[in-house]
Amino acid sequence: MRTPMLLALAVWCSAQVASGQPAPPVPSFPGTSPSPVMLAQPWPLPGSWYAPPAYGLPGPNGGLPAPPPGSTVVPLQVPPAQAQTPAWVEANLAEEAAARAPKHAETITSHPHWVWANFDYALGWIRPRGIGIPLLTTGSVADPIPGALGQPGTRILLGAGGADSFDLGTFNGIRPEIGFFLDDHHHLSIEATAVILFSRDRLYSMRSNNQGDPLLTRPINDVAVLLNGVERSVITAANIPLGSNIAGRFDATATSEYYGWEINARYNDLVFGRLQANVLTGFHALVLRERLLLQDTLQPLNDASLNFLGNPVAVGSTVTNRDHFSTSNRFYGWQIGIGLGLEDPWYFVRVSTKLGLGVTAQEGTIAGESTLISPAGIQTAAGGVLALSPNIGSHSRNVFGIVSDSGVQVGLHIHRNVTLQAGYSFLLWSKVVRPEKLIDRTVNTNLLPTSATFGNAPDTQRPEPRFSDGAFWVHVLNLGVQVTY
Repeated sequence: MRTPMLLALAVWCSAQVASGQPAPPVPSFPGTSPSPVMLAQPWPLPGSWYAPPAYGLPGPNGGLPAPPPGSTVVPLQVPPAQAQTPAWVEANLAEEAAARAPKHAETITSHPHWVWANFDYALGWIRPRGIGIPLLTTGSVADPIPGALGQPGTRILLGAGGADSFDLGTFNGIRPEIGFFLDDHHHLSIEATAVILFSRDRLYSMRSNNQGDPLLTRPINDVAVLLNGVERSVITAANIPLGSNIAGRFDATATSEYYGWEINARYNDLVFGRLQANVLTGFHALVLRERLLLQDTLQPLNDASLNFLGNPVAVGSTVTNRDHFSTSNRFYGWQIGIGLGLEDPWYFVRVSTKLGLGVTAQEGTIAGESTLISPAGIQTAAGGVLALSPNIGSHSRNVFGIVSDSGVQVGLHIHRNVTLQAGYSFLLWSKVVRPEKLIDRTVNTNLLPTSATFGNAPDTQRPEPRFSDGAFWVHVLNLGVQVTY
């Protein structure tokens, strides 16, 4: 409304000047002097062609009548000829552009953050634990050595040739992260990340009935007589006519837990558009702890079936033997990495890969014991079946380790300070030792607490401690939230 009214006023004033009509006199009041008159002129709009003349300037009729007495003529100051946009128009245009822009994009881009913290739920899978040796067999009581390897009726229940791995399934865990930028342009940052998979167990169990069926045996290679050994078996459960009659149960429990952490310095820069590239370097640590417990629980059904420390065990007693193998692997190393990221006001997609070089400290611990619970009391002896005096104890070594870690993360910005995110990572660790690789199946039965020959002088010290390592991998899915400040 203001612009049309100003244009109408300008046209009317021009018509008055062109017709030669003098400007109306300025009214005065008694006791006052006439006031000066200043004729206002509308500012030309962009692209306008008309600028009306003022009093005292030549007009189309060769001049204008003198202004009324007592009036003051103010010369017209003509503005520059270039087109200009009034400030109020610029303000309106800016307001309109802000209204058309997405509100979410405005809040994301206009509030840069300095600190971020992630808290994610993690779901992990680790490499199954291959056993590689037979741990439990069954067979025919008609065989010369029931349950021993190489006998016609022997069948492997757990270990190489049977169920040859402990697959612990999925692990629950967490994946926290915290980081902050060091410069105004958000090029350099420091960040710390951890992945923790909580401990998980897997139980394998076999048992006989009250008569000792089916036959359950622990296969061993016996070097008590021959140096190269003889395949024999240690009976867990049996119903052998004119022989052992034992009701028993075998349990194998595998436990694993894994965690790692890293702290890195990262440099980010734009490649083009919203695509960013980054490089990082830092320290990486990993820990893998695992255990394997093998346990036999035996109840003799006649007095000639079972021995403990060279003495027969009475009916009604219970004998338990345990073999405990545990390992710890700790990696400490320096790593470098590269990454790419697509950063959008609504979402992000980031991929990265890292390589770490360092040392892996491997440690294995072997323990074994046997226990007799009888009416006379409780009696305990060192050694089980595969964990005996020659290999019981802790053993360690350091090896060169390589760790590669690659992953992808995606996120959706739901608020200027809150992002929902999900990701996947795959880590490969070059050398770890696992509990099953500590086992030596060659045994001198003169050292077995449940053997009839226990106490005889052993010619060969077996089993022996072993370190057989291999590659380890872990897959991790994460889902969580990121908060920025």
